Amino acid sequence: MKTNIINNNVVTLGKKNIGKTGKTESGKFAAILDKKITLTKHAEKQINYRGIKIDQKTALKLDNALDKLDMKGVKSSLVLSDDKAFLLNVKDRKVITAMNIA
Repeated sequence: MKTNIINNNVVTLGKKNIGKTGKTESGKFAAILDKKITLTKHAEKQINYRGIKIDQKTALKLDNALDKLDMKGVKSSLVLSDDKAFLLNVKDRKVITAMNIA
């Protein structure tokens, strides 16, 4: 089982459990899910600056969207999830940027 810290939330991979924790030591994000959805440095900055919360529901939506987009051969896509928008690089499974929808 692998644990990553995103937006000061612990994402436990396998069980997909999210809970509060302290600040990250390195300030870097590793991955969101088992399939390693990674964040670019720009996305990390935007998520922190805009206070975007990536909860389990959002992470699962991103993972499912990436799987479907990959099967269709899409290279990049804008994915809307509740009040958030994510620009994704499908091939590399990366979040390029994220923003709040208001």
